[in-house]
Amino acid sequence: MLTNVHQSRPNDDSVREMFQKLRELCGRICDASEIEDAVLHAVRKQDLRDYHRTQTEVGFWHPALTEAMADFAEDTPTRIKFYRLAIEQGKALQQPTYTALLDLAHELHEVGRTEEAEACLRDGRAQAQALGDSFWIENADRYLAEMQLPPA
Repeated sequence: MLTNVHQSRPNDDSVREMFQKLRELCGRICDASEIEDAVLHAVRKQDLRDYHRTQTEVGFWHPALTEAMADFAEDTPTRIKFYRLAIEQGKALQQPTYTALLDLAHELHEVGRTEEAEACLRDGRAQAQALGDSFWIENADRYLAEMQLPPA
């Protein structure tokens, strides 16, 4: 179930707790990947899904949590839905959305939705550039090259 951004805004303490929990959960997923343990990897991803479900059930939402769900989703349609929701949530909180935009661009390109991908890529790259995030600017440029689009 996707989160409704019209629920009450997350408070600072809840957001700090969420980031701490995300670091833990996502780190465990990555650790399981690194040791190539498919069963442990599946269990760790389920832990993230369970955490997301419990948070949304109590009305908590945040674009970082939603984006983490997209990052570790099992299939492209689910990743696209979660990235779109993370962008909507980020806008509602007046936060940058470029990481979700750039990852959404990649997913859209993968399913042949090139025009949408290009728009997300250009918007995401512009945000990353405005904020001086060289890591994400490089990712955007790599995606541009993969899509064979001219640089922004």
